[in-house]
Amino acid sequence: MRYLLQKENAAEQKLRLQFLFDVFKIWFVAVGTEENFFVFQSFPFSSWEPDVMLIYGHNYHILPYLMNGSVPEKYIYIISCMDADSNLISIPGKCIYYDSKSESTTNIMYGADFGFDFDITDAELNLYNSKLTNAKEKLNSVFYLSVPSCRKKEDSTWTNSLRSSHLTISSISLFLEQFICFFAKNYTT
Repeated sequence: MRYLLQKENAAEQKLRLQFLFDVFKIWFVAVGTEENFFVFQSFPFSSWEPDVMLIYGHNYHILPYLMNGSVPEKYIYIISCMDADSNLISIPGKCIYYDSKSESTTNIMYGADFGFDFDITDAELNLYNSKLTNAKEKLNSVFYLSVPSCRKKEDSTWTNSLRSSHLTISSISLFLEQFICFFAKNYTT
């Protein structure tokens, strides 16, 4: 899974990484930038939800990024003021999800009111407070699918992906534990 954060939120990178860990119970690491976004990848790379991307930013940054055709993930979850009914984004072979919002805007609230050190959206609060443990179920409980025709294809593909991902995660759990211990021991200040 990749998480893209608009560069305007540069000061929030560490806070967002902690947020992602709290929500999904898996580590994310910075892997660089793409256009107007910082890119974070779930670790271990390419083995946990490899076909999912969560992107946070202004619609005037997200739209050109998605339309350039270089997004490898099939399931794209968007936190932005884009309206699911606007049909701004239509990418063959991709299932695009939008956060819930009212009046075509995403509500951003003062994070300190909710115990966060960054301003937070309704969608992020809903992800954080969700009791669901499966990443796909959690995301689908918060986001709306823009094109319902993706639903049938998505259900069977996701189930097969989960089966293969589970085996991969099981086989590298020891490596992950050792990596985290090494990282914590050598890079904490």
